[in-house]
Amino acid sequence: MTLQDFAQNASQSGILTPEEMVLFYEKFSGVERTSEVWNMSETRAKEDILLRCCRFDSYGIRIISATVSTCKDAPGILFSKPVKIHGVLLLGTEGDEYNVKLEVWSWIIEKEFNSEQDNRGISGFNVMLPVPIKVQADVPVHLKVTITDRCWTYLDAPRVRKTVETNGITVNFETKKNSHFDEIIFSEILK
Repeated sequence: MTLQDFAQNASQSGILTPEEMVLFYEKFSGVERTSEVWNMSETRAKEDILLRCCRFDSYGIRIISATVSTCKDAPGILFSKPVKIHGVLLLGTEGDEYNVKLEVWSWIIEKEFNSEQDNRGISGFNVMLPVPIKVQADVPVHLKVTITDRCWTYLDAPRVRKTVETNGITVNFETKKNSHFDEIIFSEILK
């Protein structure tokens, strides 16, 4: 393969990261650093595996307000191992649009989301951070969520779990029952 072939085919395919493309370009230019290419590929193969941890054991019956209002929630979360938080799943009513403001430490996300039903039959939407946030073990994380749309209260209260274990990671939740907060989306920090 020539440098021209590489530029026309491999670089536009999306199979290589920009760093890997630079290393291959250097190889074509006579710079010997190819061992780094394989190390980078191994690192890339260990990309984050997203885990989801739900705070509900079962879902109750909700009474949905007919008027639009603003709901605020500030759930607290604690992990037993170091993790990266990627986002949250918030509950919603299927087909409704929600104006959401999510604050996690210095990150603030303000966006409109459409609620859709998932494979469990639960309606909601993912709010993902632009860059995952690293959290050390046993360091509390407080999320601030402000949602504008039709809020609800539970007629038949759901069973809320305060502690959940997923893939050997214990997650502790501090939330109220009438919360839009359903799941935390995270990945384990591998050593």
